[in-house]
Amino acid sequence: MPPQVTSTASKPLSIAFEEIAADKIEAIEIDPEAEAAAAAL
Repeated sequence: MPPQVTSTASKPLSIAFEEIAADKIEAIEIDPEAEAAAAAL
């Protein structure tokens, strides 16, 4: 996935911080039980 913001940074972590600051990244909660069930398959 390409960067979601225009940035002069070249380091991926710096770009990621800029994306978070610009609200371009959305956190999702992972259900540990569903994750374990999927891994068991």
